[in-house]
Amino acid sequence: MEMCDVKTYLIEDPDPNGPFGAKEVGQGHLLPVPPAVANAVYNAVGVRIDEVPITPEKVLKALREKSRGRDGRYGPDSDSHSRMARAFTCARLRLKAVTDAKCRAWLCILKIMKKYLPFAIIVIVLVAAVGGSFVLWKNRGGSTANSGSTFATTPPASNSPAPNQTPNDTAGLTRPNVKVSSPVIIEEFGDYQCPPCGQLYPELKQIETEYGDQVKIVFRHFPLMKMHKNALLAAHAAEAARNQKQVLGDARSAISKSKRMG
Repeated sequence: MEMCDVKTYLIEDPDPNGPFGAKEVGQGHLLPVPPAVANAVYNAVGVRIDEVPITPEKVLKALREKSRGRDGRYGPDSDSHSRMARAFTCARLRLKAVTDAKCRAWLCILKIMKKYLPFAIIVIVLVAAVGGSFVLWKNRGGSTANSGSTFATTPPASNSPAPNQTPNDTAGLTRPNVKVSSPVIIEEFGDYQCPPCGQLYPELKQIETEYGDQVKIVFRHFPLMKMHKNALLAAHAAEAARNQKQVLGDARSAISKSKRMG
């Protein structure tokens, strides 16, 4: 066997794993020989021999395994390698079979959907249309019934004006005869220094006069302090007077006089 020249250098460095720190003397330069021979056999016949000595019987057995479609290898782990290779091959074949079955199933589903999808869309649209029509019909019937039970007929308006009103004030005004179970609440967020709030006061007063106990008007303080410097003080004064039960007049009447607070 041909081999290049090997030079050995002795390094006097204790080995913690050797007895008394000693090292091997002739093993180091011999280690590359068995792998070189194993590689030469693999390059010649295409099989691996993983143990020494490398004998013709081991090479022949590895060649027989390779001819049977197995891993062409001989050594301590050759059987385990073969079993792993066979298991991997079986797993790959099973996975391929499962994948093919899933693909065929999805193709069948797509064909069925492509065939019956237009009919399904038509059925869904019809069901949605029928359901929407039924809901609209039910809501319309309920609203008609509620309107018939809530509102009564309006009595004929009298041509003669009220004692304290002029004909121009009563023209076109007819109080609706509405029956409600609870009063309608109107909430006003006002500012004592706000001119539009003061202009709204007569309108709210007229609504309160027309509907009586069927309407309840609630006033909420909402002072705009950036615009009206006295609005917050007026709100505090009104609340203090209300707590002491000494409110002079309605709060909305104070709003009607907001021009004086400017």
